[in-house]
Amino acid sequence: MVSKVYLNNDVRGWNQNIFWHIQELGGIAQISSNIDEVLDMEGGAMYFNLHHNPARLRSDLYFVDRVHYFRATIMIVPTLYECLLYNNKIKQYKSYPQYFPASRQLSSKYEAYNALSDFEFPFISKPNNRAGGASVKIINNKKDAQQVINAAFPGSDSLCLTDEESLVWQEYMPNNDCDYRVVVLANRYFWVAKRPAGDRGLVCGTSVKKYGAECYDELNDDIIEVMEYIYGFSNKYHFTRLAADVIFDKNHNPIMTEFSACWGTNMMRKGVFFYRKDSGEYVKADFGGIDQFKLMAKLLLDEEFQDVACKQLVARNV
Repeated sequence: MVSKVYLNNDVRGWNQNIFWHIQELGGIAQISSNIDEVLDMEGGAMYFNLHHNPARLRSDLYFVDRVHYFRATIMIVPTLYECLLYNNKIKQYKSYPQYFPASRQLSSKYEAYNALSDFEFPFISKPNNRAGGASVKIINNKKDAQQVINAAFPGSDSLCLTDEESLVWQEYMPNNDCDYRVVVLANRYFWVAKRPAGDRGLVCGTSVKKYGAECYDELNDDIIEVMEYIYGFSNKYHFTRLAADVIFDKNHNPIMTEFSACWGTNMMRKGVFFYRKDSGEYVKADFGGIDQFKLMAKLLLDEEFQDVACKQLVARNV
C-alpha cells in the first residue's frame, strides 16, 4: 500500500470524497496546496483533479509542473503529460490525429476564411478550451461560418497568441444520433454512458442536462466495441485515467471527438463499472458509477494508477 496520498484542494470537492474513502480503506491522505509538503514526501502519490476554468487550470498546471520539475520522489496522477492534454483539443488532435476526425486549428480571422475552402459543409466548430458542449456548433453554410468567425475574431486583425484562445474546426461525422462517454481507470475499469444528440443536433454535454444519459448496468456488443477501442488507445499510450467521447466514422468504425484526463460527474451516479480481465473478457465489477471516488481511492492505495504512470514515463523517456 502506498505510504501517503496527497490530494489537491479542487474547487468541486471531488478530492474530499477520495480523501474520506482513502481513510475508510485504511490509508493515509492529506489535502494540500502547499508544494513544500509534497516535495518533502517520499514513496507516496499526488492525485490531481483539474478544473476547466482557464485561470484555475493554469494554477493547477503550474503546481503539477513544479512537482515534476523538482523531481519530487512522488508519483503524480494524472501525469504532467496527461494534465497538459486536459481540455486542450488542439494538443489532443495533433498528438493522436489517427484517433479523431480531421481537425484544424484556426488562430486568426484571415486563417479561418482561407480554411473555408478546405472544409465540406456541414462541419463542426468549437472553441479549444471550453467543456460541456459550450459554443459547439454545426456549420451548415457560409453564413453560419461567418457568424462563428466574427464571434471568435471580432477585430479585422484579431489573432490568437495561444492555443487556449484558438478555434477548432472538425470534420462532421453523419449518422450519429448519440455519442458514448467512456471512462477508463488504470486500463482496467470501464464505465459507459450513451448520450443523445438532442434538438441541437449535437452530441455534447448540454444535451445530457436536458435529455439525460443511458448509463449501462449490463454488457452488450455495442459498449464492448467502444470499450475495447478506448482500451486499445489508453493501453497503448499508458493513460492513468481517461474520459473519452466516442462516435462512429463514415465506415462505422469508432472514433473519438475529444477526451479528458481528469473527470468525475454527477452523471456517474448511475450505471456500473466493468472490469477487463487479462484475457480481454469484460465482467461486472463490484463498483457502481456512484462508487467512482471509492474506486479511485483503491487504485491509488494499491498503486495501480502509479504503475500505469510509470509505464507512460518510461515509454516517453521522461
